[in-house]
Amino acid sequence: MKADTVIYRIVWKDYPPDLVWYEPGENLGDGLIKEFEDRLAAEAEADQQAADEEAELEQLEEEEAMPAP
Repeated sequence: MKADTVIYRIVWKDYPPDLVWYEPGENLGDGLIKEFEDRLAAEAEADQQAADEEAELEQLEEEEAMPAP
């Protein structure tokens, strides 16, 4: 295996943790890798949106807590 080979951790749904293993990307096919990358991108986008909403809420709370001039 080459040093620059990307290895993916494979976890099968409803299987025990001792059946987890690692495979190089070339063994998985483009469909599985794309699905994985799309899911990661969607999770990152959702996390960013939640962080943005939290920051906006904190800003509103700070503005409400400020005394009137």
